[in-house]
This record gives sequence, structure tokens and C-alpha cells, in this order.
Amino acid sequence: DMDRGIEPGKRIVERWEKGESDAIRHSREWNDARMRREYESLAQEPTSPHMGLPRDQTRDHPLVNALKVSLMSVWALLSTLLWLPLFAPLLPFRTARMALANVWGRVNAAAMLCIIGVRLEVTGQEHLRGPAIFVMNHTSFLDILVSLSLVPLRTSAIAKQAMLLSPFGLIIWLSGCFLVDRSNHARALATMASCCRIMREAKVGLMIWPEGKRSLDGRLRPFKKGFGHIALGTGLPVVPIITHGANLIIRPGSLGIHPGRLRITVLPPCSTEDWRRDTLDQHIRSVRDVMLRRLPVYHRPLLGTSGEEKAVVTRASSRWGV
Repeated sequence: DMDRGIEPGKRIVERWEKGESDAIRHSREWNDARMRREYESLAQEPTSPHMGLPRDQTRDHPLVNALKVSLMSVWALLSTLLWLPLFAPLLPFRTARMALANVWGRVNAAAMLCIIGVRLEVTGQEHLRGPAIFVMNHTSFLDILVSLSLVPLRTSAIAKQAMLLSPFGLIIWLSGCFLVDRSNHARALATMASCCRIMREAKVGLMIWPEGKRSLDGRLRPFKKGFGHIALGTGLPVVPIITHGANLIIRPGSLGIHPGRLRITVLPPCSTEDWRRDTLDQHIRSVRDVMLRRLPVYHRPLLGTSGEEKAVVTRASSRWGV
């Protein structure tokens, strides 16, 4: 190599980089194939949104799918432009903007669910009373539409700042929801403190996804502590909400639409009056366990060899028969 003018070790580095690139590509292909097989298997569960039909029989025709996505984009733009004048007079009144944003959300969520072809079937709707902290499993873009359709009017949400770049970014900013900068821990803590103060003073509830981000395979992820700190700071009850198979209708990272019914279960509120900071992990785990007991099999975490989670899921399987 030196005689040919090639630096010593350069060929080795090039081969290593090529090998690493091939390994990453093969890993991604393997993961994609595994995810497709998993979704095909989950879709055939009798409790799935499509009642066991194979996914190739439930997906929209590509042209219909493209038309729906285009209609949703146009609707998002038009609705934002039409509602902006209503928000302008309310700029000094954050709570009023929150309520108006929820009205806007219900109208738009109903329209978009109709465009997609999704029917909501809600069980436990009597528990949707605020103010409260509503926590939901997060598996799909549809979860946002579900939350907008369900939560009481005096309810806000916590969103990451990146959501400002979405088609609804301007409305999200005007809505008065709490924007968290995940890259700056100090700012995130300040936002949480401000959130608790406003919720106490204005008697406003909160919608939050405790997993922190969408689950790509639909299985319940570990919970972050954010909603626990908010419960400590406000004393509001926690109301768990479960979506059954939203990821089977619109898979994360995909625009493919599989129309169908989407079952929602709203569980009874969990009191937080006796929550303490030194036992916060235990309280958060208890809320997650409540949801685990009612999750369909395709949303439950893959079982480890031991641990409390295995016992919880085992008890749920025997009790609910799923």
C-alpha cells in the first residue's frame, strides 16, 4: 500500500466503514421485515381493530390512500387559516385559548377521523371529567385525534417544541399548551413548574403521553416521571386511557391507512392525594400496572424472565381472557 501511495491503515478503515455500512443496512432490513411480520400477526388477533382480517385486505387502495392524505393536509391548512381570527382577541387570556383550542380540536378531529374512515367506540366515557391528568398509551398519529375528541374543554397538553413545525404548529402555539424543550433540562423543569401553577390557579386539566414518544411496535414502554411530578404539584387525579390497536390503523412512520373501528377504554381515576415524592416511582408504576391489566395482548410488553410486570400481565391474561 505504501508503494502505491496509500496511507497505512487506510484500506482497513475503508473496509471497516463499508462493513459497518452493510451491517447497518442489513440490520434495518431485518428490523423492517420483523416489524412487518409482527404487524401481520397482530392484525389477525380477534380483538384487533379489523377483527382478525389480514392487513392486505384492510388497507386502502393506494389512490384512495393518497387522496385521504391530501384531503387531510388541505383541511389542516384551511382550518388553521379559518380559526386564526378567533384566537387573536384571546391572546391575553390563556385559559380561554385552551378552551377554544379544544373546540377547534374536536371539530378537526371529527373531520379527520371521518376522512380516514375510523369509528371510535368509547367505553368508560363517564370518567372523562376534569380537571384531571389524562394519560394514554402512544402508538400512532391517531392518538392525537383521539385525545382531541375525548378530553374536557378545560384541558391542555404538554408537547415537545418540535410540534411547532407541524401543519398545526401555529394553532398549537396559540392554544396555550405547555411546550417542553427536551434539549434543555433547566427549561423543561421551568415549564413543568409553570404548568403546575397554571393548572392549580385556572383549574385546568392535562393530557399527556407518559411513555414520552410513540411505541414503534405498539407495546407499552416504560413511563417517564413527568406526569407524576405534575400530579404531586397539582393533586389532580390520574385518568388512564387505552387505545386498542391505533397502530394497526396507521402504523408509526407510515402513511398507509387501514380504516376500521378504534376501541377506547377510559379507566376510573387514580387518586393522587396520598402520593409522596419519596415514593413517586411506586405510584407511577401502580398507574402503569393498572393500564397493563387492561391492555390487549398486542400492546403488552414482551415478557422478561421475572419481575412484577410478568405477574401483572399473567393475572390480566387469566382475568380478561386476551
